[in-house]
Amino acid sequence: MPYRTSKYIDFDTGTVKIAPMDLKKSLIRPWTDDQKLDLFECRVDVWTLGVAVALLHEIDHGKKGSIWQHAAYGLLTISFTYFEMIGKTLNPNSATSGTASEDFNVGFCDVYRCRSDRFDAGTDSVEPSPPFDAVQADRPTKET
Repeated sequence: MPYRTSKYIDFDTGTVKIAPMDLKKSLIRPWTDDQKLDLFECRVDVWTLGVAVALLHEIDHGKKGSIWQHAAYGLLTISFTYFEMIGKTLNPNSATSGTASEDFNVGFCDVYRCRSDRFDAGTDSVEPSPPFDAVQADRPTKET
């Protein structure tokens, strides 16, 4: 299944088109908001989603019992914490404890511009909008 296109990485081959460090060096300061978003998108595409796709490839094609089959869970943990920290910053109802789920939702929906007020991991209720569309271009829906 082909992955979505990116200005920064070819997800199908794992080839980095523009590394975040190179993009950062090419940007003239002071950075505009659009440049900051481009750099953020580049970092996420190359350093997080690119690595995740490479791990998925190892899981699909690697040897049984390989550590790579377990490394993907570590990447998910890092990614979930990332969304939760964004949510902790933006969620006015965030508390020291007991709001991790809500914080995650606020952070995820801020990054992916959810059209619903709640992300449910068991449904397709998130509708990402560019430039943060889903990694896989042909993601199956509930109907398929």
